[in-house]
Amino acid sequence: KAANYGYKRDIIPLPSPGVGGACLSKDPYILASVCKNYNVDNSLFLLGRKINEGMCQNILTRLENEFILNSKNMKGSKIFILGFSFKGRPATSDMRDSSTIDLVNSLLPKKAILYGNDPLVNKSEISSLGIIHTSLDEGFKNADAVIIMTNHIEYEHIDIDKLVKTMNKPAILMDGWQLFNSEILSKNTGIK
Repeated sequence: KAANYGYKRDIIPLPSPGVGGACLSKDPYILASVCKNYNVDNSLFLLGRKINEGMCQNILTRLENEFILNSKNMKGSKIFILGFSFKGRPATSDMRDSSTIDLVNSLLPKKAILYGNDPLVNKSEISSLGIIHTSLDEGFKNADAVIIMTNHIEYEHIDIDKLVKTMNKPAILMDGWQLFNSEILSKNTGIK
């Protein structure tokens, strides 16, 4: 936030559960290629892409570990995913190279029951991924895990305290954008 304060051009991206979209997924590779042609060190660009491309595996590993700690099996568990577009700001319905799609593709073999919501993406596009599209209230209700993948402004204004109380405890909330205060959320018994 401090680095972006008063910045007149494109803001520096915030830490997130992965970078998607047509530009940010390919442009670092183009830049790295140009740098290589001119004998300029390109390792920073390539490392940045490696980190971003590993984010969904990181989320999956952490989620699996939390399921084990909670003595739960992912198979048959309800996992609710918020956000399918590749970015929430500026708002878009574009799912091109969305890290959520990578996460979904990693979760499907685990045989969890996947629910999803995005205020801008067409319901049929979400359903075509093998996801049950649902409202926020129904998505949180009896969910074993909730994963916030996109920072849509609509998500910042939800009554998170009310919604997590309807989850299947012990439950997991992964807030990839730190939209909510984790200290306050941890006061909800049974929510990790």
